[in-house]
Amino acid sequence: MTRSEKSRKSNPTSESIILTSFMAGLNEFRILNQSLVNLAGKRSGYSLAQHIEKSDTIDLSCSNDPVIQFKKIIDMITSTLSVSLGVDHQDDELIISIDRETCNICPGKFTKAESKSTLCLFPSIIEEFVNYFWKYSITLSREYNFPYLKQNDNKCIVRYKIMTKR
Repeated sequence: MTRSEKSRKSNPTSESIILTSFMAGLNEFRILNQSLVNLAGKRSGYSLAQHIEKSDTIDLSCSNDPVIQFKKIIDMITSTLSVSLGVDHQDDELIISIDRETCNICPGKFTKAESKSTLCLFPSIIEEFVNYFWKYSITLSREYNFPYLKQNDNKCIVRYKIMTKR
C-alpha cells in the first residue's frame, strides 16, 4: 500500500463520529429517513460549493469536454472532503464510486446502526455541488430498477443522469 493510499484511509474526526451517530440515532427513533437526508445533503452540497467558490479559484475552461469538466469538479470534492471517488461515464449517465474506507460521513460505519436505508448524504451533496459549477445539470438516476445508491463490496456506487445544458 502506497503512502497516499494510507493517507486516504479512514481517519474519522470527532465531528464525523458525532454527525454519523446523530444521524443513526435519529433513524433509530424513526425521525429520519432518506428523503430528509437527501434534502439536507443538497443544502450541504450547495453550501460547500459556495464556500469553495469564495476560497478557491475555479477554472473549468481547461477543456471543452464535459466529462473532463465533471471529473475536475469531482476532484474538488475529493480534495475538500478527503474521500476517494471514482468516476465513470456510460452514454448519458455518470457513475461515481465512493470508497467506503475513506468516507467519514456514513452512519453505519461508526455506529452499529442497522438500517434498510443507507442514510447517505453523498449522492445529494455531489448532485448539488456539481450542479452549482457545471454547465450541465445532473439528477440521481433510478432507471433500470437500479437504486440511486448501491453498496458493492467496499464501494458505494451512485448513478446520475446528465440533463440538458443550463
